[in-house]
Amino acid sequence: MKSLRLIGILVLVAIIGAGLVVYWEYERLYPSTDDARIAANVITISPQVGGPVVEVLVSENQRVTQGEILFSIDPAPYEAALSEARANLQTAIQSSGASDAQVSVANASINQAQAALNDAESELARQRQLFDRGDIAQAALDQAQSNRDQAAAQLASAQANAQAALATRGPTDADPAAVQAAQAKVNLAQLDLDHTLVRAPATGFISNLTLRPGAVVGADQSLFSLVDDSRWWVDANFKETDLSRIRPGQPVNVSIDMYPNVNLKGTVETLSAGSGSSFSLLPAQNASGNYVKIVQRFPVRIALEERPADPVHQLRVGASVEASVDTTDGERGIIERIVGLF
Repeated sequence: MKSLRLIGILVLVAIIGAGLVVYWEYERLYPSTDDARIAANVITISPQVGGPVVEVLVSENQRVTQGEILFSIDPAPYEAALSEARANLQTAIQSSGASDAQVSVANASINQAQAALNDAESELARQRQLFDRGDIAQAALDQAQSNRDQAAAQLASAQANAQAALATRGPTDADPAAVQAAQAKVNLAQLDLDHTLVRAPATGFISNLTLRPGAVVGADQSLFSLVDDSRWWVDANFKETDLSRIRPGQPVNVSIDMYPNVNLKGTVETLSAGSGSSFSLLPAQNASGNYVKIVQRFPVRIALEERPADPVHQLRVGASVEASVDTTDGERGIIERIVGLF
């Protein structure tokens, strides 16, 4: 009787030992953690111009598509600014046309002055010949010389005026600087007017919305958030003793606490270069005599390869999950390994 009891105890101890070995081996090959959260890109919605809000076209938790109008700002002052910029552009264009006309007038004056100079030089030559023959007095020759000098001076003046007109107009192969500056102001005014319609930068869900029509908002003011649902991942914090076998590309099984019957597949994407406490605002200082060793946790990013098939099971930022990594990498299964131990 005692031998049977002893055998029963030994069998029980063997079963417990085998169970512990199985548990230890499974935890080594499939490290898991429940310190994990679902994450996604959260975009802060801010207008690029300020003013009174005219209309809010979305509601809290509504799903929107990229480019959809979220709300609008009173466009009246920006429409007026655009009209003023366009008027200034027309003025600059007209001023540029006036400069072209001035250049044309200056060129015509040069031609006229050149013709007058040619006539004066011809008259001077004729008067010099007559003077040499003694047909005219010295006074007539001096008058012809004076007329020639005046014609040369008028030509020089016309050429200077033409150079000044060209400098005012600018290069002939480009718009004048004034026109370019006016066009730039028109473009900026049009851009500000377009920004009075605030659009969704990505497809996702509206969150933390308190904006109402009539509110006055400023440029770059944070108003609410948009959860981008184009890409989801899991930030899982594994114990440092589990990281020796975890590598990027390994498959991961993810179970969501919010939906007990939903399991998703994922892949290890990256492993953090530092522990979570290393990047905290006040990192732990262990340079003291009462140091106690604590197992550190390192963030591991897991890319989700799928989403719940049922639309009711919507993924939500911050939801708790449990992640289990398959580190076998095609090695023998758990049963084969346990058998190999014996």
